[in-house]
Amino acid sequence: MSAQKLFGNRVTPACKYCRHNLKYIEKDDTCFCPKKGVVAGGYKCRAYIYDPLKRSPRKTTEKRDYKEEEFAL
Repeated sequence: MSAQKLFGNRVTPACKYCRHNLKYIEKDDTCFCPKKGVVAGGYKCRAYIYDPLKRSPRKTTEKRDYKEEEFAL
């Protein structure tokens, strides 16, 4: 049985999530890779190794108005 990964098993390989990526510039969607130089954020080479700490989780948009009666015992 395979282990569940941090952000799920369906992560699309991209240089912006690679362990070798030194700097990701979100504005230009470019990365600096010591192996390939400056590449696009969606690029992937053979040296790609997924690093879950380079991902940021999606923001939740659900906001709920709670009533005081919901917390009463």
